[in-house]
Amino acid sequence: MIVDFRKSTVPPPPPSVMDSPITSVESFRFLGTTITQDLKWEPTISSLIKKAQQRMYFLRQLRKAKLPAQMLVQFYTAIIESILTSSVTVWFAGATVRDKQRLQRIVRSAEEVIGRSLPSLQDLLQVIANTSSIAKSPIFGIVVVVFFFFSKKMRPRHRGSNLGLLLLGSQLFQVGLSNIPPVTLAVLALNAYLYLFPAAPLMKACISVDQVYWLKDWRRFLLSPLHHADDMHLYFNMVSLLWKGKRLEGLLGGPFFLFVLTVFSVLTGLVYVLLEGALTELTQDYSFSMQCAVGFSGVLFGLKVLVNHYFPGSVSYVMGIPISSRYASWAELVLIHITSPGTSFIGHLSGILVGLLYTSGPLKAVMQKFADMVTSNRAGFRQRAQNSSPNYSGYNMHTHNSPDLTGALTEEEQLERAIRNSLNEREPPRPAPPYGFQLSHEEMRLQRLRRFEQQRRRASRWRLGHRAKGDRVLGLVE
Repeated sequence: MIVDFRKSTVPPPPPSVMDSPITSVESFRFLGTTITQDLKWEPTISSLIKKAQQRMYFLRQLRKAKLPAQMLVQFYTAIIESILTSSVTVWFAGATVRDKQRLQRIVRSAEEVIGRSLPSLQDLLQVIANTSSIAKSPIFGIVVVVFFFFSKKMRPRHRGSNLGLLLLGSQLFQVGLSNIPPVTLAVLALNAYLYLFPAAPLMKACISVDQVYWLKDWRRFLLSPLHHADDMHLYFNMVSLLWKGKRLEGLLGGPFFLFVLTVFSVLTGLVYVLLEGALTELTQDYSFSMQCAVGFSGVLFGLKVLVNHYFPGSVSYVMGIPISSRYASWAELVLIHITSPGTSFIGHLSGILVGLLYTSGPLKAVMQKFADMVTSNRAGFRQRAQNSSPNYSGYNMHTHNSPDLTGALTEEEQLERAIRNSLNEREPPRPAPPYGFQLSHEEMRLQRLRRFEQQRRRASRWRLGHRAKGDRVLGLVE
């Protein structure tokens, strides 16, 4: 076979070996891959799709037999995904968009049959592409040793491909551990650790009305968000937490972001139990009270509401569809439930309601007041310790013992609070000036506040006048 990309080609004379001509062919098959003289991979992809479609029949039969979803995922990975990824590093880069869409249809069909999200071929190829960069990392050897040491102690339900853990590790190395905020990284590590070494079996960690309300198993409020059904469930949730945590922790601050995660985890479970209990009473269908949910996705939906609140006006892409951030949470709730019927609709809805309770309800004010109370108590404790020292004499007030928690405020609110705090500072007593009379500290503080308000009004009038002048200039130009 001769590969020639020139526009006008003249068939070369056939080569010969020992006066025996060698026939030139347009394509040949090597290790299951069809290579053509124009290096187009449509024959190879069509052959792989045909084989995968034949094996989809067995996946549907297993689904009819009501096998568990985890076993269906393992069958898909071993029988169907292995065919789709055959020689994928050779032909995927040269495949056309149409061929890639045909391959993705197989993955989506398998997702509908199984009821679980499956990695796309692009994700699998990204893992392979990142393998060399991960292997060059100086801590790669330590990670391998630790992983194999822990894998010997893992429970049987975690023995498998663990593709989700590999994808998550690839994503973390691609972002860089130093670029991940500390609280977000700690929560990621905690979820991964509890997946490998669960604090309780899934059926004893998931949350439901029966287990929480009737059996009084309150610890499920804390266990259910930190346990996941399988490695892909963990992967998708932790990647979502990674990007939301990078934005929110930088804005709210590490301590307050950890406070938000804790409160959202408990409240999401509480709202879930209330909604499931209400559905049970309204429909008289007691299957709602037995539905058991597990995973961090409810908290993530609440964080998504916070992201849309603190960063308004942006556009979010939900499954490739551009949607205004104002409606992104609701659109994702509906689309996920349509594409993956096995997910907990009530659990995700509970997260959205908790997020709205924070952004539009009293939860934000209550949390902020609690945080201020904790910091003020801490400052008071330090002041009492200073006053009780043996060398103490007189009154001594320190205003900077503990910083205010401004994490729950917007950027404009934080700036205004910082200015007002600086103006409200009570300075230590100064010696009396040698002239005139001395104003009290309270009068000086009020004067500073009045000057600040006057300057703010003057700047506002200047901006309005400047904007009106610009509008007049534009009118003359037009």
